[in-house]
Amino acid sequence: MLSDGVSAAPSAAPSASAGAVEVSDNGRELTFTVGAGQANELEISETFVNGTDIEFVIDDVAPLTPGNGCAHPDASDATRVTCTVVTVDSQSPYRVLALDSGDGDGTVTVDNSTDAFFTDSFSLGAGNDELTSTGSVDSSGVSGGDGDDTLTVGPASIARGDAGDDTIRTTGDVAEGGPGKDVLSGGPGEDAEQQD
Repeated sequence: MLSDGVSAAPSAAPSASAGAVEVSDNGRELTFTVGAGQANELEISETFVNGTDIEFVIDDVAPLTPGNGCAHPDASDATRVTCTVVTVDSQSPYRVLALDSGDGDGTVTVDNSTDAFFTDSFSLGAGNDELTSTGSVDSSGVSGGDGDDTLTVGPASIARGDAGDDTIRTTGDVAEGGPGKDVLSGGPGEDAEQQD
């Protein structure tokens, strides 16, 4: 093998894209899509700020890109954003947060202190993910996606493990294991536990 003395530079590893966080045009729903290839450690707090608006604070180890209705509270910290969602009177709960955590392994911790029946939706996607959601009225809908997931949710919640060997702990309404060897545990009340 002949060599001209010039070594090829190693190709750069592809970098993960930043997660995108934005409030819908009508101001009523926050959507958060994790960047491809990211392994996240998300901490999300959800609080009423004036009786009608909900403030979300999202903190991660990876950069977050704020869109409509969101901002970095500290310009030197690209991994933390705050967003405000406007609520309206409704006889039925409606979604105020939709999270898609992408294809990597990740942890999501949610502290919902709104004490109101607005719903949060979490799609954890592929990977071995862990989600813990707490609050006196949690009202989460969680889909574990592929992978071995650990889901812990509170009252008025629906948790689906989907494919993989999942562990679901809930004091909510429904736990569905899906394909795989799953462990389901419910709290007080009339729970429906479904396992394939």
